[in-house]
Amino acid sequence: MTPLSQHCRKLKELKFAGTNTGVTISDMLTVAQFSQLEVLVVNEQPMFGDVTLRLVGRECPSLRTLSCVACHMVTDAGLSCLSTCQRLSDINFSYCPVTDQGLAAVLNSETRRVCIRACHGVTDDCIALMGRVCPRLETLDVCGCQLSLSDQCLLPLQDSLQSVSSRHHNFTLMAGGSSIGEEALEEFARVTGASVSLTDLSVPSLSADYVPDELDYFQFLSEDEEDWDHEATPPPAPERVSPLPRLEAPSVPVLYPHRAQDDYGENDHGDLDDFLIADDPAMFSDEFSGPEDWGFG
Repeated sequence: MTPLSQHCRKLKELKFAGTNTGVTISDMLTVAQFSQLEVLVVNEQPMFGDVTLRLVGRECPSLRTLSCVACHMVTDAGLSCLSTCQRLSDINFSYCPVTDQGLAAVLNSETRRVCIRACHGVTDDCIALMGRVCPRLETLDVCGCQLSLSDQCLLPLQDSLQSVSSRHHNFTLMAGGSSIGEEALEEFARVTGASVSLTDLSVPSLSADYVPDELDYFQFLSEDEEDWDHEATPPPAPERVSPLPRLEAPSVPVLYPHRAQDDYGENDHGDLDDFLIADDPAMFSDEFSGPEDWGFG
């Protein structure tokens, strides 16, 4: 990415997505060289972490959108360096090991969209802080936050939305798969007029602390209990197939019926004679007796 940083100093939008992009640590460090950068998306990049965030916070004050989905090297230490990016309005730290402390450094009065799916270190205090310091908040996605959120987190957010009557109808809360109860979410939607989604959009396998279930290793087995028996039923015997009819070899035509193919005389040279006959049409006749047969007599 060095040529890009040399010739595109005024770059405003940079996106990396997927784990097979071949991005190295040195590539990540050059991100901070784009001082006019406004949009930075580095989803599922294992090389992106707190070191790069420290440089971004120092060199990219115009940053508005930051997405670090499933970047497991991003922690509170890196987020604390982004307090200088006062224009940040869209942030996505889903599946990152961040907590209330790190997010508190990023939230500001310009924040409009926050996505923190399956961030198990986020508690009710962080949601309450959003209600106090983010008056322009439009979307909050906490899908998959199953461990630390409760129904109580909605109360400060509800008070904030009701105090800004001109905006609260545009607010969207996505809380499917979280530990917030459905009844509390329905009441929140009724009181505030906000749009609430109960669909779980989180992908647990993207989390740093994901532990595969035992059943994941047996997806090839049927859910039927009989399939778990070690004494497998032997497969049925294959059908008997009638043998194919025997084919007769085709007869080979005799090229020279005037003599048997294996009847060679004393002065015969076998294949050599056949070769000479093929080259000399006059020798096809057994009555060849002299030069007069060549047409010179």
